[in-house]
Parts: sequence; C-alpha cells; structure tokens
Amino acid sequence: MKRVLRALLVAAAWMTSARAQVLPPARLELGRQAMNSIYDLDYAAAERICQQLIQTDPGDPLGYALLARHMWAVQLHAGQGLTIDRFSGSAFYTGGQDQTITVSEQAERRFRDTAQNAVALARARLNRNAGDLGAMFSLGLALQTRASYEFTMKAGWWSAFRDGESALKIHRSVLLAAPSFVDSRLVQGASSYAVASVPLTISWLPFVLGYRGSKESGKRELEMVASRGVILADDARSILVLLHCEDLEYDQAARDLEQLGRKHPRNYLILLELAAVALRQNQPQRAIAIYRSVLAKVQDKVSGYASLHSSHVYLRLGVAARAGGDLQSSVQWLVRATDGEGANLKVQAAARLELGKTYDLLGERMAALKQYRAVADAEDFLGSRKEARSLMCRRFQSVR
Repeated sequence: MKRVLRALLVAAAWMTSARAQVLPPARLELGRQAMNSIYDLDYAAAERICQQLIQTDPGDPLGYALLARHMWAVQLHAGQGLTIDRFSGSAFYTGGQDQTITVSEQAERRFRDTAQNAVALARARLNRNAGDLGAMFSLGLALQTRASYEFTMKAGWWSAFRDGESALKIHRSVLLAAPSFVDSRLVQGASSYAVASVPLTISWLPFVLGYRGSKESGKRELEMVASRGVILADDARSILVLLHCEDLEYDQAARDLEQLGRKHPRNYLILLELAAVALRQNQPQRAIAIYRSVLAKVQDKVSGYASLHSSHVYLRLGVAARAGGDLQSSVQWLVRATDGEGANLKVQAAARLELGKTYDLLGERMAALKQYRAVADAEDFLGSRKEARSLMCRRFQSVR
C-alpha cells in the first residue's frame, strides 16, 4: 500500500492543472444520481444506476465503489440505524457509535466483495496509469466507505482508521491534481475537525503523527463540498449536521437539515432528525408538530414513507410529549407504540422503557416496574435489558 500511495503523490505532483478531469461528465452525473437515490431512500433506483455504471465499463471502479456505499446505506436502514450520523457517509473521522448493527453473513460478504472489487480495480488502473484521477477518487471512496462500515457496523476502530487514513492521503492526491474537484475535500474536512476535537489527554497523538486540525477549517471544507460537490454533497451536509450538534450549534444544524429536506422530501430520516434537534433546542412543541407531520405522511402512504412504521413515530411523539410536560399524552403515544401491530421489536422495547419512565414521573411505580420487567425478560436490543434492570432498582427522574 505504501508503494501505491507514493505513486499517487508523485503522479499528483506533476498534474497541477486545476481543470484536470477526474471523472467523465456522463459518469459523474450517474454518480450524482446514485447518491441522490440513496438519500431519497430509493434503494432500488440506486442499485440500478450502480449496475449501469458497472455494465457500461466493467473495468471502472466507480460503479463498485458507489454500489458498496449503497449496500452500507441499505444495511443501516434495515438495522434501524435511523439517525443522520449513522446514515451519513464517510463519518469515520467524526466519532463512532457505541452500538453495532447485526448484519447477515450473506449481506456482509456481498458488501466486502463489492468494496474489494472497487479497491482492486482502482489499484489495477493506477498500476497502469498512476495519474488516473478517476481511479484515485474511486479508491478513496471505496476505502472511506469500508472504514465507515467497519466503524458503524462492526465497531472495528483499528481497521476503520487504517482505511480512513489511506482514503485521506488518496483524496489529497486528487486535490493536488484537481483542486476544483471539491468532492475529495470531504474526508479532509471531517479529518481536520476530528483532529481538533480529540480529548486533551490524547491530543499529543495527532501532533506526533503529523496531523493538524481545526474545527472551523474542517467545517469550511465540508461546507464547500455541501455547496459545490457533485457526488458527496449530501454526505457533507449530513456530517455538518452532526458536527453542529456536537458544538451545540442547533440553529445551524436545523438549517442544514431543512436544506436536505427540501432536496429530498421522500427522506423521512431528515424530518425525524429535525424534530430531534428541536428537542435539543428545548422546543418540544415544534418537535411534536414535525412528528405529527411525519405520522400524517405515513398514514397517507406518501411516497417514500411506506417503510416507516407508525409505531416508530408514536415512540418519538411520546418522548416529545414528556419533554413538553404532557405526561398523559406521553403515556397514550407510548402505549400505542407498544401495541402497534407489526411494530419492530426494538421499537417496542424502547417504547416500554420510555413508558416506564413516564409512569415513574407520574408516581405510578408499579406500572413502571411492569414495563421494565417486560423489557428485562425479552430479547436484548442494544442494552435494553441492562437499562431496564437499572430502572427496576431506581426510579426514573427527569433529566430536565
């Protein structure tokens, strides 16, 4: 790998034209369409576009790199990883999750084979022509997607770091040759923010490794990608949402989400996150209004909302109502979430935990314990049993 990276840097040094073409316009447009379909939650369309890229040029790694990105999004969705920070691409530098999603062996094998196909094809092209910018970009995209997969699905920090570090170097090589191709700035921007955000206790590590970072410069680079990028614009905007929330800049996070929502009205994840941001802003009534609008779209079978079960919205409405001080409405929404026919078992477990908390606040300890026991005796979902047993020993008290 070191030999390949040296070749990339040498090649980029002599290709200094800002107008250097990274990808042919037609394939760049198909890449944009594929990512738009992913953010529209139209996974069938995304796969068709990726397969079209592969079939029209089987030796080009771009189709495989985007197909791997598509597969990762599908697995997140299937695993109910319904938050922007999980759904956003290439977030391996911005902080990880303490929860992993179960993936079938078949799905994991298909993802890994596809990502490896992209990597192998890109390296083969670079061995023939070290200045192939399209191969460089596709290699960086495949590696950053594989790193994101490892981080979010497998909690594989070290393997994610290795792929992420390689992706960063490769994208920097693309930028040396084609500074105007802003899509390659995504990893650099996320990395700059992350390096500046490490705890003081380990802040010496990036310095020793030669990394420098700045939160503001990282955000500026991501904003550049969000505004002018072709393939990774929405990934950049999504990561900005996460970073603005991390820095308690909720107004800006809401504006970014609203912008994403206007572009992708089929994507209910965006509205769910917009409501979650409203709760962080201590605006429960605004959150409730957003959740109600989502529920209406689910019930009216609006395009794109068919895959969202109403119980998921009931759960969020119950939490928002409690945040607004309306405990009786909270109980009503959460009961509906636990009783919803066909509801996801994970959602039901979460709803019972939240229902127990609301009962505790109402002073109905026996009713609360009944909910906690039901969760403690059921299948575990991301620590649900542990939380339930803890709440059986101590009464829940509002954190507000």
